[in-house]
Amino acid sequence: MSLLRARRAASLELRSATLRGVAVGRGTVLDVACARQAVDAGAGYLVMPAEVIEEGRRLGVPFLPGAFTPTEILQAWQQGAAMAKVLPQGRSPRRMCCA
Repeated sequence: MSLLRARRAASLELRSATLRGVAVGRGTVLDVACARQAVDAGAGYLVMPAEVIEEGRRLGVPFLPGAFTPTEILQAWQQGAAMAKVLPQGRSPRRMCCA
């Protein structure tokens, strides 16, 4: 499948899921161009590193930065994140979750 056909297919998938009332977003948004493409394709939210948060805010979509420590989670909230994606999933020490 060509890159253009793949992008069109992704766009159709995002739009049809949104029409059914399902919020479909895009993960691993590493730069501003990727954020714009995802929103143009119909993404309802973006999962991104903190460096791209300003673009998510400008585009008017909820953004979820990845975070590992409680400090990073707090920073995401202070930057206006809708929520944070806590990393690494399933491998963090129990004491970190239960402190």
